Amino acid sequence: MTETRNNPYAGMSDYKAKRATLRGLSVKAKVVQKQLAEAGTPVTVNQILLKMYAKGQNLEFRSFQEWKKEGKWVKKGESGYLIWSRPVKDLRKAEGKIEEAEQIDSDFFGTKYVFSSLQVR
Repeated sequence: MTETRNNPYAGMSDYKAKRATLRGLSVKAKVVQKQLAEAGTPVTVNQILLKMYAKGQNLEFRSFQEWKKEGKWVKKGESGYLIWSRPVKDLRKAEGKIEEAEQIDSDFFGTKYVFSSLQVR
């Protein structure tokens, strides 16, 4: 049985629609992030998104490769949860594809799929 009841991306095949959904959820997450920062608890947007996806359950989220390293496999048919990856500029720099002095106009954040502990065996 697939774990789709809390996954806003389940059944979506269009990447642009998924990214738009992620942007919408991120707007809500940024409001929470600001409130938590004012209360002295700094957290990232991704941390808030994962809490939103967990809906009060104690779930662990990891990428496909991270689960694989743990000796677990994502169940067939499961849809990943979308979170933000590092900015593309940082990724290119880490891969040696751009020079330190080279500028990219804006930070474009890529996306990354993670899977919950209910989606692996």
